[in-house]
Amino acid sequence: MDAVRRIADAILYEGYLLWPYRRSALKNQRRWTFGGVFPRAHSERHPDDRWIMRTECLLEGDDEVDVRVRFLQVVERDGWEEGI
Repeated sequence: MDAVRRIADAILYEGYLLWPYRRSALKNQRRWTFGGVFPRAHSERHPDDRWIMRTECLLEGDDEVDVRVRFLQVVERDGWEEGI
């Protein structure tokens, strides 16, 4: 499970911790997060940014599944200092 957790962490934090580590990189021209869900009002103005998400899984026989839902939440701050 540790390998799965490391992959999930990389996907969850990509675009958050690494942004903007090099502004000239093509992938950094526009911020994008895998599985991002946005407030409905924002999505109505920007249809490419979804406000809902749906996931489906198919199981066979007596298979078991362990589901963990994690997310990052936007926090307003008065100011910030860019790292060097």
